[in-house]
Amino acid sequence: MALAVLAQQVPLLALAGQAAGPALLPVAIGTLLLVFGEIPVTDWLLGRYVAGPWQSRVYAVSDLGGLGVSVIAVPAIAFLHERSGGFGLTFLLLAAAAAAACAAALWLPPRGSGPNPRLAPRAATLSGFQRPESDRNW
Repeated sequence: MALAVLAQQVPLLALAGQAAGPALLPVAIGTLLLVFGEIPVTDWLLGRYVAGPWQSRVYAVSDLGGLGVSVIAVPAIAFLHERSGGFGLTFLLLAAAAAAACAAALWLPPRGSGPNPRLAPRAATLSGFQRPESDRNW
């Protein structure tokens, strides 16, 4: 599912940079639906593939990364708009980033696999967090 969302973003983002006028409206709506639809997919992937004791840390790093990117985004967009005279280059770079994320999504574990239960107790002891006996057989 994540791969389908990412794969559909690539052509829509590239097209959004080239479309103008009324043709831009359906492209923009599709792009926004896919971008905002990706947020719960990302949270689901983190919840599925990250061991319990590490989830809060991974979510924190994810949020911190989002804040760092947002700080850079506005000056970068202004710089690209000034240099290229429009937003076409910005959307092409966003399409390239979506293509890179799509390529990275190909490395996700197969659909049937989840957290490795043999590794979970080791990860829990490494973090200094010991799960209660009743919670070990997840």
